[in-house]
Amino acid sequence: MGRGRQKAKERAAAAERRAKAAAQKVPRITSYPSDYKETESAAFREAQKFRESRSSPINEAKETVKEIVKQVKGSEDLPKVETPNIKNKFENLRYPNQKLEVESDYLQIDVLQFVSTGLGELQDDNTLKVNSITEKLDKKNSLGTIFLPIPNQIQDQNGVNWGADSINGLAAMGLDAANTIMQSNLGDLLPSFLGGVDGMKNKLISTGNGGRNAFNAQIGAAIVNQFGGNTTASGLLARTSGQILNPNMELLFNGVTLRSFNFTFDLAPRDEPESLIIKKIIRVFKKYMAAKTTSANSGNGLFIASPDVFQLTYKKGNTDHPFLHTFKPMALLNASVNYTGSGVYATYRDGTPVHMQLTLSFQELNPIYNEDYGDIESDEEGLGVGF
Repeated sequence: MGRGRQKAKERAAAAERRAKAAAQKVPRITSYPSDYKETESAAFREAQKFRESRSSPINEAKETVKEIVKQVKGSEDLPKVETPNIKNKFENLRYPNQKLEVESDYLQIDVLQFVSTGLGELQDDNTLKVNSITEKLDKKNSLGTIFLPIPNQIQDQNGVNWGADSINGLAAMGLDAANTIMQSNLGDLLPSFLGGVDGMKNKLISTGNGGRNAFNAQIGAAIVNQFGGNTTASGLLARTSGQILNPNMELLFNGVTLRSFNFTFDLAPRDEPESLIIKKIIRVFKKYMAAKTTSANSGNGLFIASPDVFQLTYKKGNTDHPFLHTFKPMALLNASVNYTGSGVYATYRDGTPVHMQLTLSFQELNPIYNEDYGDIESDEEGLGVGF
């Protein structure tokens, strides 16, 4: 009995001590540091960066695409390109994404808004000067600029058309008589005609038997062919006299040609921002080479408007290349993309091909003329080889 009472007293004393402690206990108030919100936001941002870095094997860059494009536009080592507030413009694009130094060689491609030239203008001497699209285009109407590395195997080829032409002695006499008649006044037309015929007859007589034989062969061939024959004056003359008229053949200028250029670029993205820039570059070429159906003159589908055009320039740093040839404004005739540039289909985790080849075919809008070169002896600095 004594031992049981002792334990009961001990339990009662312990309960009393716990009650006193509970009565004296101060309520707990939670406190946070003053900058806990900033610390928590920074932790979330670091976690987001870590997740993005693990989402794609090509996302190794620390800048976002917008930061890279902003850096490209604002970098002092690139030439300043005017981008007015016009429709369909795009931000300047550059591949590869690396700094351009003063000695860097690259190809600058400006996309220019197409401008119709109209028929022409009447000059002071009452002659009609046909407008040229090259004179009407203005880089202030640039829709944007693409910077690409200079491709391999660059070359230019200039050409004009020449062709063989001939005129024999009889034709020359007839042309001379016709000119005499054409240059006469209307009231003197009949005397001029008779005088031209008489002059041609005298020239034929002065050539002797050869001239008369040639004239007879010409008349004879015309008569024979009227009765179903198939012969020529030269054939009859060769049969009767064993000779033909001297054709006086010459190589004469026929006209000008338009130059064409083909370029192939290897595109291999090294990170996610660069892959997005390559995608934009391909879209730009495809978009601006296409005809338009929504222009002011389209007439709800009745017409289609001309695509925009391109101005290509070889550059060294901020200036035009001091040696390589120059271009006139060009149309993009064909753009093809090989998404398996290495011959094997391979992509990154986000689907971007690891190697692509972009092939562009351009043709100049206007021919090259002598006056485009200026003075050869001046040897101006940076003039290069011309067109």
